Amino acid sequence: MEFGEIIFYIIVFLALYVQVFLFITFITKRRELFHSEKKLPKSYPSIGMIVPCWNEERSVERTILSLLCLNYPKDRLHIYVVDDGSTDGTWAAMKKFENFSQVYIFRKENGGKHTALNFALEKIETDLVSSIDADTILECDALLTVVNFLEEKREVSAVGCTVLIGNPKTPTEKAQSIEYQMFAFSKKMLGLISGVLVAPGAFSVFKREALKSVGGWVAGHSLEDLELTFRLQKNGFKVNHCHGAIAHTKAPNSIKKLFTQRLRWGYGFLKNIHDYRGMILNKKMGNLGLFTIPMSIIAYITLVFVFIYSWQRMAFLAYDKIVALKLIGWDSLIAGGIRLDWFFINTQAISFISILLFFSILVSIFLGRKISGSKGGWYNVIWYFLIYSFTQPIWIMKSIYKYLFAKKVLWR
Repeated sequence: MEFGEIIFYIIVFLALYVQVFLFITFITKRRELFHSEKKLPKSYPSIGMIVPCWNEERSVERTILSLLCLNYPKDRLHIYVVDDGSTDGTWAAMKKFENFSQVYIFRKENGGKHTALNFALEKIETDLVSSIDADTILECDALLTVVNFLEEKREVSAVGCTVLIGNPKTPTEKAQSIEYQMFAFSKKMLGLISGVLVAPGAFSVFKREALKSVGGWVAGHSLEDLELTFRLQKNGFKVNHCHGAIAHTKAPNSIKKLFTQRLRWGYGFLKNIHDYRGMILNKKMGNLGLFTIPMSIIAYITLVFVFIYSWQRMAFLAYDKIVALKLIGWDSLIAGGIRLDWFFINTQAISFISILLFFSILVSIFLGRKISGSKGGWYNVIWYFLIYSFTQPIWIMKSIYKYLFAKKVLWR
């Protein structure tokens, strides 16, 4: 057995181990996921919802309207919209709401998303604080669901919510819709084991005192939501995931835009992992340090290695076959192990493991769709595999390169 093949088996085993662990978690907790009664909270804490904006003239109006339509007492809901130095018509779109008693609009010089969030945080005196991306639409019961969740789990200080792709149209958006459905599964399972990696910036809710005590948001290498999640947990605050609180966000509509976004995410992930490297395999950090972060790092290594190893094997195989064809003709295909008939099945262990891994991904998608209540669009799985199989390893490899050689990554 070749060295590369041994490494392949090891990392694929680890990938399957993670999948099986998450599946077992789902099986043991399924009653909690699907059989809990929907009920109104006993009290309605005041909440300040922050919407940071930068050049969001096309979407910010719909986002604010969705917040105004939330099923929550109007006197307990306050919306803070901050224009972070936009150069388009964002401010004009925001001004349409200046006479709404629940909406507070502000304009400041551009300083980055974290500065816009902190600008509003300084003005908020509510019990809870929520961060909402300006291209995100909340379902009408989302906030009630989060408040009820926090009422039942009083030890929790921050809650990440389920984010789905809203109205995907292009193949790239449809591929992401499948990915986000898988996220719905994995994030909830990590929440159940107290190992949440990130409370997403698109929609998360925090107890204000906890958020203020850690100093609010920082740049976090353009991944302020991940950095804040790490910092909260490092300081002893519990973070969980509420799968029933659902938001729909806008996705990059082309492979180029997706690549730029994920390169930033990958780079930010690696930089934050480096900054918080003391959490890795740290018993004090619980499952976040012992399971989630190590497995996330292994996932990066797995994608890169499998991609390179697979292409290397295909290249060598193609070269061998071309040489054999020149020497002994078409009979070399049969002699070399490739059968051109309908009853041939490749019985190599790698083939079975690859098929098993493929089906584990399909199961994750199915469970994510079930947890998030997603309907239709199963055919988008095709776009997911077509686009992500080739692009994901490349942006991960490039993010690793940028991290290792301290190269800058553009935000857009």
